[in-house]
Amino acid sequence: MGVSSAKQPTHLASSSRWLNPLFKIGHEQKLKQDDMYSVFPEDRSQRLGEELQGYWDQEVLRAKTYKREPCLMKAIIKCYWKSCLVLGIFTFLENFLLLDEIPQVSTQLPSEGEVMVDMQDFTAFWDEESETPTLQGLSFTVRPGELLAVVGPMGAGRSSLLRTMLG
Repeated sequence: MGVSSAKQPTHLASSSRWLNPLFKIGHEQKLKQDDMYSVFPEDRSQRLGEELQGYWDQEVLRAKTYKREPCLMKAIIKCYWKSCLVLGIFTFLENFLLLDEIPQVSTQLPSEGEVMVDMQDFTAFWDEESETPTLQGLSFTVRPGELLAVVGPMGAGRSSLLRTMLG
């Protein structure tokens, strides 16, 4: 019924080796007949269809036993979960190990004199009738190259501060 676990790693590793370059060719230019590869016997649609049919038949029997509707998704997952997991691991490793070194981003150090945002003892009311301000006594200065993080629990006024700064 299923693909033997001994075949999966070799098969999946070789399929990702031919499939990824095919995607690259197709991205750069329109694929031609000569660009295509022959399919492995274990990847032919006849074999894959028969394998899925076997899992579907099992799912139908299980559904009758437990008096529920059969679920195609369960059959698909039971049929292909191992090969998808192994392929995912190979793909992750291939992409992770082949990544070019990420260039170092040069960060701009904060300047001493230049100021982008300066708020001193800021107070805001969103409701004209309210006696309690939404924001009160807020002070901060942000210079080029600095990062300001506004943290606090829900209802503390983070969104209100952002709306005030954006006008």
